[in-house]
Amino acid sequence: MNPPIVSDVLGINIMHFARMLRDSGITISTFQTLRAVEILSFIDIRNRQQVFYSLITIFLSGPEEVKKFELIFDTFWNHSVFDNTSSLGGVNDKIPDSKLTENEQEEILYTQEIKKDSFINLFSSSFSSLGWSNVERLGIEDFSSISDNESKILQDILLQIRIPIPYNKSRRYSSSHLGKRIDLRRSLRSMQSAGELFKISWMKNRHREGKLAVLCDISGSMRSYSRIFIYFIYALSRLNANVNSFLFGTRLTNITNKLRYSDADYAVELIMNSVPDWSGGTRIGEILSRFNTLWSQRVLDDETVVLLITDGLDLDGGKDLSSQMSYLQRSCCKLIWLNPLLRYSNFQPKASGIKAMLPYVDDFRTIHNLKSILELANTFR
Repeated sequence: MNPPIVSDVLGINIMHFARMLRDSGITISTFQTLRAVEILSFIDIRNRQQVFYSLITIFLSGPEEVKKFELIFDTFWNHSVFDNTSSLGGVNDKIPDSKLTENEQEEILYTQEIKKDSFINLFSSSFSSLGWSNVERLGIEDFSSISDNESKILQDILLQIRIPIPYNKSRRYSSSHLGKRIDLRRSLRSMQSAGELFKISWMKNRHREGKLAVLCDISGSMRSYSRIFIYFIYALSRLNANVNSFLFGTRLTNITNKLRYSDADYAVELIMNSVPDWSGGTRIGEILSRFNTLWSQRVLDDETVVLLITDGLDLDGGKDLSSQMSYLQRSCCKLIWLNPLLRYSNFQPKASGIKAMLPYVDDFRTIHNLKSILELANTFR
């Protein structure tokens, strides 16, 4: 088996975590740190339990260090640079367990007092040129109001975010000791040697990788968001094979193949230069009619999630929009509408296009800053 490809961000995170353990008094060697990076490359790093038990197996040498490790791991795992519940990025302070000794409590509190700027590299080395207050601001800043330099940093961050598409259950089964259905064939085979049923075999549903279709508005009213959204779509396509992506204004453009280039900047520039209706008008009803006629049967089924990214402002005043939205919703598993106008707290669906679309949406949420994209990612986990 070929060795796994270890990302720089993963290595930085593990080195930082090892430093926290050392600061608390746990002896950590360089070999253990390198081993941890190697092991995490083989597991699902989105799964908290898998990461916890992998790291505790590598780093700890005795049961007396478990409680201390748990508190440090919670502090590290729960930290989020753009977590609004902790002042947008502060360490989630936890009160040390009263069962720990006084010295252990002091050591844990010391690790929780690490300066915020030590977490800057959690997402991208590009943060090194910014102060912490700027990093915090980027998490909640509207894409339409950021500078060119900040836009480049956000693009780099988007390429680091893992947004997995949910797996779908298959009607086929596979053997698993965690299954809840008896595998009668395998169980009966165990009787061949002794004539008695010594072992019951279990099985569970197989899982297939989910499918995603993205329809993104690149009209004039979405001009401030379009480029960032294409980087977001690129990140989705890079991590998931079953993603079909389309841009629309007054025309419908399939950009799926263009997103397969390894250089994200080249792919985005190629797309922007090849789309004829960039920053033009929007005819959502006409575009959805074209998509439903030409593409829905090719890329949609009852296991596909559709992301519709648009502000809902339509030149045709919602003409034929209700029927096309209804057809689109029936053709997929779930229809999610991402609308940057929801950034306004007093938003009301007054436009005719928005009114026509809303009844046929399964989930209606905002997408105007990095925090909203991270929240969307959490809905897929």
